[in-house]
Amino acid sequence: MKQYIVWAIGGLGKTAFKHFTRASNGDDPIHLGRVPKDQCNNTELVCQSCMPFENEKFIARENATFHVRVGPSGNERGYMGITGRAGWGIAWHINGTLIPELVVERGKTYTFVVEGGNDSTDLSNYHPFYITDSIGGGRLQNTEEERANETVYAGFDELGQATGVGRLCQLEETESSETTRQNCGDLQTYIDTLETPASCNSGEPGTLVWTPDENTPDLVYYQCATHLNLGWKITVVDAVPAETEFDNCIPLHETLQLSWRVDSNNSNIRFRLCGCQSIDANTNQYMGFGLSGSASSTQMFGADPTIAWVDDIDGPQAVDYHLSAYSLCRNGIGACPDEMDSSGTCTNDITHVLMISAI
Repeated sequence: MKQYIVWAIGGLGKTAFKHFTRASNGDDPIHLGRVPKDQCNNTELVCQSCMPFENEKFIARENATFHVRVGPSGNERGYMGITGRAGWGIAWHINGTLIPELVVERGKTYTFVVEGGNDSTDLSNYHPFYITDSIGGGRLQNTEEERANETVYAGFDELGQATGVGRLCQLEETESSETTRQNCGDLQTYIDTLETPASCNSGEPGTLVWTPDENTPDLVYYQCATHLNLGWKITVVDAVPAETEFDNCIPLHETLQLSWRVDSNNSNIRFRLCGCQSIDANTNQYMGFGLSGSASSTQMFGADPTIAWVDDIDGPQAVDYHLSAYSLCRNGIGACPDEMDSSGTCTNDITHVLMISAI
C-alpha cells in the first residue's frame, strides 16, 4: 500500500508548526505493506553540529543609514542559533549581514531604508519594519492584549498604520550558501553566496526615520509587524564609543595586515596597510594594496593598487597605479602610475593615499 507522508523538523515557537527548519516537498510515497527491508542499515544518525554564526554588531554614528531587506534566516546557525528563538525561514538583513545588533545613541537620528514588501494583500511577502520593546514583534497578528502590553518606538503612525514599508527585495539561498551553512562555514561566506535579486518588485524603498530619546529603554528590537521573529536587538546608549581611526582589520599574511574604516556617510573608505618588513632604501622592499580588476575574483589585470617604498633619494613614496597589461609601463599601457595611464579602463581609482606604515 503506497502512502504519502509529510514531515518537518524545526524549533518550537509561539505557534509550534509555523517554524520549519526542514520540511517535505514532493517526496515519493512509502510502501507500508512491502516486504520488510531495512534501508537505514542499522546505522546511527550522524548529527553534525556547527556553531552558530557570529552575530555582527554595528555601532551607528549620527546620521547613519541602514539598508533593510528580507533574506534567509540561516536556520539553526542563523536566527535560531544567534537569538535562541525559533525562526521561520526568513529574517532581516541590514547593511548586508544577517540580523546584526545595532548600537545607537539617544538624541541622534537614524534612517532605515526598507525593502520588505508593500502589498498588504499578500501577507507572506508583506513585512513592515518597526522598532518595539517586543522581542518577537508581529504586532499586526498579535491579540489586543498583547498589543496593549507592547510599546512601539517607530514604524506605526497615530492611527495604528504601519509606515516602515517599501518594495520587496528578497535575498535567496543558493546551493553554495546552503553548503556553507551546513559545512560550518563563516557568516561572511554565507552572505556572499546568497542570491541578490536582479530587480526588486515594483515601487520604491520605504524610509523610516528614528531618533531615540530619554524615554527609549536601553534595549529595544527591530522586527516585522506581520510575522514573528525576523529581527534582533538595538542597544540604546547615552554615548556610543568614540570612533577609532580604523575599526576593521584583517590579516592578509602573517607579516601583513589591512585596516580600514567606512566614513559615516558611506562616501569614503580609508585603508591602512601595516607590515613587519622594513621598507627602506637598504632592503629594496615595498608594500602594496589595491582593488581587484574583477568584481568576482582576485585579478591583477585591471587592478588599481597603491605601492609604497622608500628610495635613497626622494625618501618615502606612495604611488597609485593602474595595471592595464602584464608589462612594464610603455606609452601609457601596462603597470602605469595613474597620471601616465592611457588605457581608458581605470575605473577603480584609489584617491588620496592616506597612510602606508611599516612596523
